[in-house]
Amino acid sequence: MSSGYQDDTPLPAIGSASVWKYRAIYHIRDQRVGQVLEISVKGV
Repeated sequence: MSSGYQDDTPLPAIGSASVWKYRAIYHIRDQRVGQVLEISVKGV
C-alpha cells in the first residue's frame, strides 16, 4: 500500500529537533475504512 504522497521537507539541522505530525485516513473505492491514524516523527 502506498499513500502516493512524499514529504520533501528538509530534515532538522544537526543538534536540533523537530516534531512533525501527520494524519492519515484510508479509503478503498471511495469508502473510508479503518481508523484515523496519527503519526508523530521526531528528528534529532
